[in-house]
Amino acid sequence: MANDSKTGRLDFCRTRHTQDDSEGETNMNSLKEKAAGVTDVIYVILGASGNTGSIIANFLLSKGEKVRVMGRDAGRLQRFVGKGAEAFTANVSDAVALAKAFRGARAAYLLLPPITSREDQERESDAIAKAVRESGLRYAVYLSSYGAQVPEGTGPVAGLHSSEQKLNAISGLNVLHLRAAYFMENNLAAIGMIHGTGIFGHALLPDLKLPMIATPDVGDYAAQRLLHQQVLEQIGMPPKKAAVYIEMFKAINAGVLAAQEPRSPQNSTPTSFDKFVQDVFAPAYQGNAATA
Repeated sequence: MANDSKTGRLDFCRTRHTQDDSEGETNMNSLKEKAAGVTDVIYVILGASGNTGSIIANFLLSKGEKVRVMGRDAGRLQRFVGKGAEAFTANVSDAVALAKAFRGARAAYLLLPPITSREDQERESDAIAKAVRESGLRYAVYLSSYGAQVPEGTGPVAGLHSSEQKLNAISGLNVLHLRAAYFMENNLAAIGMIHGTGIFGHALLPDLKLPMIATPDVGDYAAQRLLHQQVLEQIGMPPKKAAVYIEMFKAINAGVLAAQEPRSPQNSTPTSFDKFVQDVFAPAYQGNAATA
């Protein structure tokens, strides 16, 4: 079994409601500070004591955000409470409790617990989807898996496909599915075998190239997306207007919106972007800075 790259890998799947892919923490934070009504913002983290959830919870708390950490064991949540988080103990199959936790939250990190059976996966994903719908949650990052586009025949990954579909069907939910590669940490289970037999045995073919990722990298990325997923609405744009602009930006990024003719003297105009910046943008920027 071989890793197919020198760095980890994440694939993404978004519903049509999802916000754009804008980056830049400085710009996002400045926009966020200007947004109205952000003082009561709270983020909900399912599986907060786990490998990815703990990274997300700690990151958001370090940014001064209000965080509601969720898990089945109250004791394992206390390390976050000590940093200012609100602990919420619930089973992920309890839709009523989940809805209560999600209600009033800006965004949530969602996942299914380690699989015990496909039936349990379906019950848990049903409960999460029902809670999201009834609570009115509008933004979510969901931990899925690479290969989740395949509906069946993939073991536990088929349950993640099913869960993605249930979340996608919720009107008004902006959800980003993180289709993470094979967790590097899964290989820790082989330590005992290596000590005892001197070999690393696996069900996978020995020369198979397998995409892998470290769980802290998943958590880091998910935390950034939770924090920055709602920028257009944070600066005051109504949700329906934001949705159509997001659709436009995605079309530009994907090359759907593109010029049909190459540049030529006939379709070129005299004002360069440099001249626009010099004559229009810079004076406007300096004027705003002077009155800030």
